[in-house]
Amino acid sequence: MIVRRAVKNSTVVPRGGAIDMEISKYLRQHSRTIAWKSQLFINSYAKALETGGTLHG
Repeated sequence: MIVRRAVKNSTVVPRGGAIDMEISKYLRQHSRTIAWKSQLFINSYAKALETGGTLHG
């Protein structure tokens, strides 16, 4: 169904995941300005957003 719609329509509309990726990108950039454990926590949260809310070791 999704592939058929993509073939029929030449436009691309971002879905809800696009927002998660943008927030993740911002958090990763912001974490570079923070030291110590806080940086690890922020990066872990950013990774969770990228993977759909689950952390993979």
